[in-house]
Amino acid sequence: MVAWLVPVVNLWAPRRLVLAVDHANAARGAGQGRGDLLVNVWWSAWTGYAVVSVISQTGQGTSMPLLVASGALDIAAAILAILVIQRITAGQGAALRADSAVEPLTPA
Repeated sequence: MVAWLVPVVNLWAPRRLVLAVDHANAARGAGQGRGDLLVNVWWSAWTGYAVVSVISQTGQGTSMPLLVASGALDIAAAILAILVIQRITAGQGAALRADSAVEPLTPA
């Protein structure tokens, strides 16, 4: 989890971690065939926000269009992160329910 905090590494390692969890859900039968699109779009919005926000604050003063674009990407990344978390949580819940569907033992 340190990958979120290390400069430069935080541009690709967390995405790989989230994809690994998402693929583990798919391997257990939860959400098979979904692909990586949601995670990739979320990560693109988040890195786009980071890049645009840094660019908008360099130089002399700030650029209003870049600040607006940065804010829009930030909001989009937040909404997409919620969707990614919901998908992973739903997949893990489905896998847990499937694992616990075993009949309880009855005394003979």
